[in-house]
Amino acid sequence: MAYILYSKEHGPLALVEGSVLEAQLQEGEIAIPCEPDADVNDRERWEIEAAYMVEQYAPSLELAQAMKREELVRTRDVIVERGFLYNGHVFPIGPDIQVTMLMQFTASQVMPAPSYSWKDIDGLYRTIGDVTKFQTFMTMALMYGQSLFAREEMLQTLVNSAGNIEAVAAIGWDTVPDGPV
Repeated sequence: MAYILYSKEHGPLALVEGSVLEAQLQEGEIAIPCEPDADVNDRERWEIEAAYMVEQYAPSLELAQAMKREELVRTRDVIVERGFLYNGHVFPIGPDIQVTMLMQFTASQVMPAPSYSWKDIDGLYRTIGDVTKFQTFMTMALMYGQSLFAREEMLQTLVNSAGNIEAVAAIGWDTVPDGPV
């Protein structure tokens, strides 16, 4: 494989053969894949190729932020679908299930039953216990689900306040802010 080492400041620098992964690029340089006999002096071609690569692979700050927000939503949804652990069993807590949980929680306060059970992630009903244990279970599930949405909101606030693409890229689900958001 061959590539043109291109600098935004200086234009095309060199034709290099080998792996792009081994290129030791400096700030402001990119490696443009090309044929082994490409003309390194064709400045116009490499300016066009570089602009295309930057547009395709280095989005604007706004696009990087939008892509990161979508990534955070997908991550949150995956974690919500995995459910939460209670008494050694995992229970799903998707948004539709949270609505059902709220209704059941309210009903348990008005007309408590002697015993409650809930369907786990495998579709099996598991005994939760009396009304107090059931209300605790529901509260834990709802709070866990809401904490995931709150975490996403906090991370999106970080994304929206990031000043450059690199700062956006550095944010992930496990990011811990070092100050108030």
